[in-house]
Amino acid sequence: AERADRMVRDYVTKRLNGGAAIEVRKDFLGGALNSYRVLSEKAAEQARLGRRTPDASFARKADDLLAFAEQAYEQDPTLSPDIKSYNMVVNAFANIGDPEGAEVVSRRLE
Repeated sequence: AERADRMVRDYVTKRLNGGAAIEVRKDFLGGALNSYRVLSEKAAEQARLGRRTPDASFARKADDLLAFAEQAYEQDPTLSPDIKSYNMVVNAFANIGDPEGAEVVSRRLE
């Protein structure tokens, strides 16, 4: 997940710094966010088995990457995150039992 995150950030940064020919496919962002969603799901399951608090770091990292994409969109409208991107981050927060985090991300769609 972190490698995919770095790759997305590198491509987007290069594009924003004048690399108009660099294509940033939407599935790059989606793939990285989905990796974090899956990791948060696994962390929640491990926490349930061990009766402890789930690791929230994956949901936070997904949210941070989504926020990065939102900022990039402000500079280049072709870099707009799609509804699936938001849904994956909402699910990452929901998986770890953080409805407030999920709601904050949902509100950014409005």
